[in-house]
Amino acid sequence: MDTKQNESTIIHVLKNSAISFILTALPFVGHIMSYYQVSRMEAISIILFQEIATLLYFLLVWIFNYLVLALTNMVSDVVQVKTVIFKKAVAFIVLPVVTLLILWMFLPTLFRLNGFFLVTFLTAKALLIIIKQKIDS
Repeated sequence: MDTKQNESTIIHVLKNSAISFILTALPFVGHIMSYYQVSRMEAISIILFQEIATLLYFLLVWIFNYLVLALTNMVSDVVQVKTVIFKKAVAFIVLPVVTLLILWMFLPTLFRLNGFFLVTFLTAKALLIIIKQKIDS
Protein backbone atom coordinates (compact mmCIF):
# COMPACT_ATOMS: atom_id res chain seq x y z
CA MET A 1 0.00 0.00 0.00
CA ASP A 2 1.29 3.42 -0.79
CA THR A 3 1.22 6.29 1.66
CA LYS A 4 -1.64 8.08 -0.09
CA GLN A 5 -3.90 5.06 0.29
CA ASN A 6 -2.85 4.66 3.94
CA GLU A 7 -3.71 8.31 4.64
CA SER A 8 -7.07 7.88 2.93
CA THR A 9 -7.81 4.79 5.02
CA ILE A 10 -6.83 6.53 8.24
CA ILE A 11 -9.00 9.55 7.41
CA HIS A 12 -11.91 7.23 6.57
CA VAL A 13 -11.56 5.35 9.87
CA LEU A 14 -11.31 8.60 11.86
CA LYS A 15 -14.36 10.02 10.08
CA ASN A 16 -16.42 6.90 10.81
CA SER A 17 -15.32 6.82 14.43
CA ALA A 18 -16.21 10.51 14.91
CA ILE A 19 -19.63 10.02 13.31
CA SER A 20 -20.35 6.93 15.39
CA PHE A 21 -19.19 8.76 18.54
CA ILE A 22 -21.62 11.60 17.89
CA LEU A 23 -24.44 9.16 17.07
CA THR A 24 -23.75 7.37 20.35
CA ALA A 25 -23.24 10.47 22.50
CA LEU A 26 -26.50 12.18 21.49
CA PRO A 27 -28.89 9.55 22.91
CA PHE A 28 -26.67 8.85 25.92
CA VAL A 29 -26.44 12.49 26.97
CA GLY A 30 -30.15 13.03 26.35
CA HIS A 31 -31.12 9.97 28.33
CA ILE A 32 -28.83 10.78 31.27
CA MET A 33 -30.09 14.39 31.26
CA SER A 34 -33.71 13.28 31.50
CA TYR A 35 -33.07 10.47 34.01
CA TYR A 36 -30.97 12.44 36.50
CA GLN A 37 -32.49 15.86 35.68
CA VAL A 38 -29.05 17.42 35.13
CA SER A 39 -27.48 19.75 32.60
CA ARG A 40 -25.65 18.62 29.47
CA MET A 41 -22.19 19.05 31.00
CA GLU A 42 -23.17 17.13 34.12
CA ALA A 43 -24.54 14.32 31.96
CA ILE A 44 -21.25 14.12 30.05
CA SER A 45 -19.42 14.05 33.38
CA ILE A 46 -21.63 11.18 34.60
CA ILE A 47 -21.02 9.18 31.43
CA LEU A 48 -17.28 9.67 31.22
CA PHE A 49 -16.02 10.11 34.77
CA GLN A 50 -18.42 9.12 37.53
CA GLU A 51 -19.63 5.60 36.77
CA ILE A 52 -17.44 2.94 35.18
CA ALA A 53 -20.45 0.80 34.21
CA THR A 54 -21.98 3.69 32.26
CA LEU A 55 -18.66 4.39 30.56
CA LEU A 56 -18.23 0.74 29.55
CA TYR A 57 -21.80 0.58 28.29
CA PHE A 58 -21.21 3.77 26.28
CA LEU A 59 -18.02 2.30 24.79
CA LEU A 60 -19.78 -0.94 23.81
CA VAL A 61 -22.59 0.93 22.08
CA TRP A 62 -20.02 3.16 20.36
CA ILE A 63 -18.17 0.10 19.04
CA PHE A 64 -21.47 -1.41 17.87
CA ASN A 65 -22.40 1.80 16.03
CA TYR A 66 -18.94 1.93 14.44
CA LEU A 67 -19.28 -1.67 13.24
CA VAL A 68 -22.72 -0.97 11.78
CA LEU A 69 -21.36 2.06 9.91
CA ALA A 70 -18.36 0.08 8.66
CA LEU A 71 -20.59 -2.77 7.47
CA THR A 72 -22.92 -0.42 5.62
CA ASN A 73 -19.91 1.20 3.96
CA MET A 74 -18.58 -2.21 2.90
CA VAL A 75 -21.96 -3.31 1.57
CA SER A 76 -22.41 -0.08 -0.38
CA ASP A 77 -18.91 -0.47 -1.84
CA VAL A 78 -19.51 -4.10 -2.83
CA VAL A 79 -22.98 -3.50 -4.26
CA GLN A 80 -22.15 -1.10 -7.05
CA VAL A 81 -25.42 -1.53 -8.89
CA LYS A 82 -25.69 0.37 -12.15
CA THR A 83 -29.33 1.18 -11.54
CA VAL A 84 -30.35 3.43 -8.72
CA ILE A 85 -33.44 1.31 -7.98
CA PHE A 86 -31.68 -0.79 -5.33
CA LYS A 87 -30.37 2.25 -3.47
CA LYS A 88 -33.76 3.96 -3.70
CA ALA A 89 -35.42 0.86 -2.26
CA VAL A 90 -32.99 0.84 0.63
CA ALA A 91 -33.35 4.57 1.26
CA PHE A 92 -37.12 4.83 0.87
CA ILE A 93 -38.40 1.43 2.04
CA VAL A 94 -35.97 -0.63 4.11
CA LEU A 95 -34.47 2.04 6.40
CA PRO A 96 -37.79 3.76 7.24
CA VAL A 97 -39.35 0.36 8.03
CA VAL A 98 -36.41 -0.43 10.32
CA THR A 99 -36.89 2.97 11.98
CA LEU A 100 -40.58 2.23 12.62
CA LEU A 101 -39.74 -1.22 13.99
CA ILE A 102 -37.20 0.30 16.36
CA LEU A 103 -39.75 2.84 17.59
CA TRP A 104 -42.49 0.20 18.09
CA MET A 105 -40.36 -2.49 19.72
CA PHE A 106 -40.26 -2.85 23.47
CA LEU A 107 -36.69 -1.69 23.91
CA PRO A 108 -35.24 0.52 26.62
CA THR A 109 -35.36 4.20 25.75
CA LEU A 110 -31.62 4.41 25.21
CA PHE A 111 -31.67 1.63 22.60
CA ARG A 112 -34.60 3.25 20.83
CA LEU A 113 -32.88 6.63 20.68
CA ASN A 114 -29.59 5.11 19.55
CA GLY A 115 -31.27 3.00 16.85
CA PHE A 116 -33.34 5.95 15.68
CA PHE A 117 -30.29 8.22 15.35
CA LEU A 118 -28.27 5.52 13.59
CA VAL A 119 -30.95 4.56 11.07
CA THR A 120 -31.84 8.20 10.42
CA PHE A 121 -28.19 8.93 9.67
CA LEU A 122 -27.94 5.93 7.35
CA THR A 123 -31.12 7.01 5.54
CA ALA A 124 -29.78 10.54 5.07
CA LYS A 125 -26.49 9.13 3.81
CA ALA A 126 -28.29 6.90 1.28
CA LEU A 127 -30.37 9.85 0.09
CA LEU A 128 -27.26 11.99 -0.35
CA ILE A 129 -25.64 9.24 -2.44
CA ILE A 130 -28.75 9.08 -4.66
CA ILE A 131 -28.80 12.87 -5.07
CA LYS A 132 -25.08 12.92 -5.88
CA GLN A 133 -25.54 10.22 -8.53
CA LYS A 134 -28.43 12.16 -10.08
CA ILE A 135 -26.33 15.33 -10.22
CA ASP A 136 -23.32 13.52 -11.70
CA SER A 137 -25.33 11.84 -14.46
